[in-house]
Amino acid sequence: MANIKISILFFGIFSLSTFVFSCTKENNDSKEKMDNSMTTESRSFCPDYLDVAGCASTTSGTTLGGTLIYEGCQIPFVYYMVKCDWGVYFEPPVIDWNSVFSTIWLNGGANTPCTDLANKMLSLSIQGKTGELNDLLLDIKKQMSLFAQRRSILFNAQINENFYPCDGVNPPTTYSVVTQESNCTMFCQKIVPGTGIFITEIACGVGCCTRKTPFCINGPNEIVFGSPIFENTVPCSNNSTIWPISITCPQGSSPLEICNPACSKL
Repeated sequence: MANIKISILFFGIFSLSTFVFSCTKENNDSKEKMDNSMTTESRSFCPDYLDVAGCASTTSGTTLGGTLIYEGCQIPFVYYMVKCDWGVYFEPPVIDWNSVFSTIWLNGGANTPCTDLANKMLSLSIQGKTGELNDLLLDIKKQMSLFAQRRSILFNAQINENFYPCDGVNPPTTYSVVTQESNCTMFCQKIVPGTGIFITEIACGVGCCTRKTPFCINGPNEIVFGSPIFENTVPCSNNSTIWPISITCPQGSSPLEICNPACSKL
């Protein structure tokens, strides 16, 4: 989208933010606390890229945080990254929807870009355009996924000249960026007049989609990407005998009634 501007905060020893955590159980707890609406990703239908040769023996993963600026609105997220011999693995970003929209109209609400985006979401909801609202939320997720991987690779390339360098062959894409989605999910909404919009995301099935993009670093400020390939596509299944799924929105919320397949978020 042409009107999307993007910025990110990177963390670790190079930043003062508290979004950085080591790769520990506490990291996972922090991600869940940040957004209790995000379903736990199940990898049962997807191949495990973290268990292949060249990954399990490498350095541990890192949880990073950032901010996507979408239509002028700052939306925070966290994501998990693992560096492997063959490239980089990213888990889907976890979005803190409610830190942005749940109190957007409280006390009158300032006329901010986030207020404008919330009003746009409210208008789509009131008009019954649930498909357009669903597409808007999906687009935020897709833009965030692409942005997180690009900025993280670029950041690492700027501090490490040996970070996945191009080897001079044509095309110069030696490594892979891999991101997977395994849950099919449905958005739920709860509009509280004068307060805000509460967005949650619940599992409505399981499947798989893997986005694999060739890449290499051709200098500290240049990433050479190849064309993304979508693999391991497994259609959504909500067969409870295969995997337990309970499609229930939080109390007071209503579902958008669209079960989004795994690939729709990549």
